[in-house]
Amino acid sequence: MFLNKEKSSRTKILEAALSEFGTYGYKEASTNRIYPIAGVSKGTIFKIFISKSMLFYEVYKKSLERMLLHMNEISYSNTRDIFEKITEMILWKLEYSKKHPFDTKILLEGTGNPPREIKSLVATHLRDLTKLSMRMFFEDIPMDNIRDEFTKEDVIKYVEIAVAGIQTTYINRELDIDYLNSIREDTIRYLKTVVRGMEKNNEKRI
Repeated sequence: MFLNKEKSSRTKILEAALSEFGTYGYKEASTNRIYPIAGVSKGTIFKIFISKSMLFYEVYKKSLERMLLHMNEISYSNTRDIFEKITEMILWKLEYSKKHPFDTKILLEGTGNPPREIKSLVATHLRDLTKLSMRMFFEDIPMDNIRDEFTKEDVIKYVEIAVAGIQTTYINRELDIDYLNSIREDTIRYLKTVVRGMEKNNEKRI
């Protein structure tokens, strides 16, 4: 009975915290507004989640899980052009952000400016997400125009490194949807440049 009650309290707190963090951001969010909305005592929040930063982390994880669940339902066009797929994914994310503004704000803040106490935890999810995304887009990359010295694993690895560089360049800045949209073309062009550097006759293509 106690475990069921605690699980119910946990769910209610996470739902209230989603709205709070999604509205005010981490720094301005207050557990004083969360606990009455959740219908629990303030002490219950800290008993279950230990700290405000860990509560944010749990909300961040839930938001990420929801996005990945929806991402698995994306129906891509029949094109084998990986960069067209990336464009479709970017447009999908923009549309997703309009439908799920709280989740999107939490994911942007958690990715770009997480609380210091949970940076290492968030970094683990980002590494896993990057690897998943790269495998999703580049696993079926056509190899017929790639120079023989590069294997498919090489191509995926170097693109992963390129994405890490993009993340380092952009992710530490203040992120919002307009800014992400503004860097879309530069991001795609850079990824194309990386891949074309491994293609046959690349000197004629770049």
